[in-house]
Order: sequence, then C-alpha cells, then structure tokens
Amino acid sequence: IFEHLGVAQAILDTRASAYRRMQIWDANSDAHIEFDADDVNRDHLGLILENDLIIYSLREFIDNCPEIDILPLSLDSITRRTDGIQIELANTSLLSRLLVGADGQHSRVRSLAGIPTDMGLFNQTALVCRIATELAHEQTAFQCFHHSGPIAYLPLADGSSSIVWSCDSDKVQPLMRLDETGFAAAVEEAMQARLGKVELLSQRGAFPLAQQHASRYVESRIALIGDAAHRTHPLAGLGANLGLQDAAALAETIERSIAGNRPFYSQATLRKYERIRRHQNALILDAM
Repeated sequence: IFEHLGVAQAILDTRASAYRRMQIWDANSDAHIEFDADDVNRDHLGLILENDLIIYSLREFIDNCPEIDILPLSLDSITRRTDGIQIELANTSLLSRLLVGADGQHSRVRSLAGIPTDMGLFNQTALVCRIATELAHEQTAFQCFHHSGPIAYLPLADGSSSIVWSCDSDKVQPLMRLDETGFAAAVEEAMQARLGKVELLSQRGAFPLAQQHASRYVESRIALIGDAAHRTHPLAGLGANLGLQDAAALAETIERSIAGNRPFYSQATLRKYERIRRHQNALILDAM
C-alpha cells in the first residue's frame, strides 16, 4: 500500500525496524514456538514502523496533492439529501457524494450515522514504553505469556526495544507507580531475563484494552474504515494493518465502480467493500 502511494522508501530510509525471528513462550510451562525468516527463504518476517513516522510520510504526500484539501474542523452534523450528504463543520458546510469515517474508536461519523457497535472489555490495560536491554535483540521479537496477559519486546533499529505489556487492569497502576529502577526490574522478571538487565528509555504509557466491532460498515453514502469500524487486542499487533487494508479495499472498490460507470457512492457499491472487509476483520477479532 505504501509502495503504491510512493511513500514506502521514505519510511524505510528514515526508521524501519525489520525483525527476522520471533520467540514466543509460556511462563508457566514448557510450551513455546519460534519463527525464523530463514525457514521461509525471506530476508525478514516483517517490519516495525513508528506510527508518527507513517503519519508524517502520508501527510507530506497529502500536502503535495493539489486535489486534497485539509480542513481542521470538527464535525457537527450530517444530513442525507437526494444529491449527496451535507456535512456541517464549524462555520463550513460541504456537500459530498461520499463520507468516509476514518476518525478512530470514538468515531463521530459512526455516531451521527446511527451505527451501533458490539463492545467487549478485556479488563486488561496495555502498558507501553521503550527500553534498552543488556543483550542484543538480534532482530528478534520476544513474547512471554502470563496468566495475567502477554508481554512483548519488539526490536527497534537502534538496538533498543519497544514493549507492550498487556496485563490485568488492577496490576497496571502499581507498575506505573514504580520508579524507573523498580519498573525495569519488573519488566526483566516478567520476561524471565531473556535479554538480561533492562533500562527504561522513555516515559510509560497505558491504555485500556477493548474489542469493538461496528454492526455494519456502510450506510447510504457513508463508509467506516479502521478503528471507526473495529478495535482488537494488540496481541498480534494487527490493528493498524487491518485499518490500512480497509482503506485499500474501499479505494479499490471505488475505482472499479468508476471504471464501470457505476455510482461509487451507491449502497450496492459500498456493500461490496463491506462484504470484503467485515468478514476478514471478524475472523481476526474472534481469534483475538
């Protein structure tokens, strides 16, 4: 997708962290599994990209597109008309043939369209930060499963690692209150010292985990993509990938309709997008 937009190389040239191996194990048994790029004759299994870097690269691309206008205004209301959908922004009114809700888990577009969601709470919170480890990660991602949830080291290009520690919510605040030394020791213990001593390199962040799925992705002249349509557990790091695939599928559906001289904003066209993506996303959400 990024290659098609012409931004892939800029991202790769700035900061992209390839991982070649994955080691996953259970803290309370001998169960484990490993993946290695060599086993499938590939240079790497995947890339870890920073969200801010992706957004910066895409924003730079948009700034060079004269066809795109950015209006940093809040969405007040929408009104369906026979000739389109009227969108009321702060002091501005627009008439559009199609409105795409790409506005996140608390989507205003989804709310105004009256699309309900199925919501499930994991009673877990994800704790994230960046660390340095005594031993080199050697382009390997590590994940250890505990009864209270998994903790993962994600290798970064500069030798540090990003961690995502999903654990029962009542255990998070005590971890957040620890000083840097105490927290580093807790991380080291949770990962069973797989990479030796740990040093905290950034502030800690925490966000509650929930699963959310819109009952439908489309309405008349409205389509939802990304977190506006679905949220899932960060266990496999698939949330952003699913959203990118939504965007690509919607774009392809629109392109085919235009090429076939069919209205790209029609319910029939948008339902094709929904059939493609809602089923695929449901498989991942159910698995998580």
